[in-house]
Amino acid sequence: MHEFHVRIGPAAFRIGSIWRAPIEQMAALYAGYPRPEYVDFTVRLEAASRLWRWLRPSVAIKGDYMLPDAAPLPLSQGLLAAEMAMNLQLALGWRRHLLLHASAVERDGRVLVMTGASGSGKSTLAALLACRGWRFLGDEFVLLDPLSGDIMPFPRLISLKNSAIAAMEAARPDALFGPLMRDTPKGDIRHMVPPADAIARMGEGGRPALLLFPRFGEPRAVRGVAAGETFMRLTQASTNYVALGEAGFTALTRFVKSVPSLAIDYESGEEAIALVEQLWGEQA
Repeated sequence: MHEFHVRIGPAAFRIGSIWRAPIEQMAALYAGYPRPEYVDFTVRLEAASRLWRWLRPSVAIKGDYMLPDAAPLPLSQGLLAAEMAMNLQLALGWRRHLLLHASAVERDGRVLVMTGASGSGKSTLAALLACRGWRFLGDEFVLLDPLSGDIMPFPRLISLKNSAIAAMEAARPDALFGPLMRDTPKGDIRHMVPPADAIARMGEGGRPALLLFPRFGEPRAVRGVAAGETFMRLTQASTNYVALGEAGFTALTRFVKSVPSLAIDYESGEEAIALVEQLWGEQA
């Protein structure tokens, strides 16, 4: 079995595959990341069946944590399978931080957190802001430290979907991109390597300063979000809130009480960036 080790933020992964191609793709895209000696999670990319290993290669996601009813992916989407598997391990097995399904960027030690449903534009907006002087912290999970209240980075590959692919190719023509994978369960997907400073400083956290609920494709608008609604939406966005028990409740309550939250609508990336900069300045 081919094998690759990588550390992303505080979490270390071992990825094994019976095929060479997904491991070579990961090694190329994660070339700038640390290689840990010890790992927190193991992922295995295996054939969905003996026959399908050769005739119609399909990747079944295995590992420390699994979803028994998860459908296999074609071998051409092996990189996506590996990324999904790493996310699954963190979502189901991580207990050191409160996890929020969100993206985050940092400036001057203060962190902007963005969360919302898939397709809301939070990942693309985080990637665009990273092109404008913000430090990219992550686009899949935000790690909230239960003790300090700080946000810790998890700067995995940025997962671009559908129209966001062309937008980021235009914004970052010098960036390293993975293969374009068409017709995945989430549409077309292409991964982008985060900026170098995001990787070099992924041990440095920051203090959360603003929470946004972005929504792409609607006329520009800004709305306040009540604390009760914010708390409810963040519990729904967390994969380990229940598992952390009282520590999770305390961490999330402190976050909601101390961090202003707003819902924003926008129709383009440039409009979103201008809106974020305006709101960030108002909170300074």
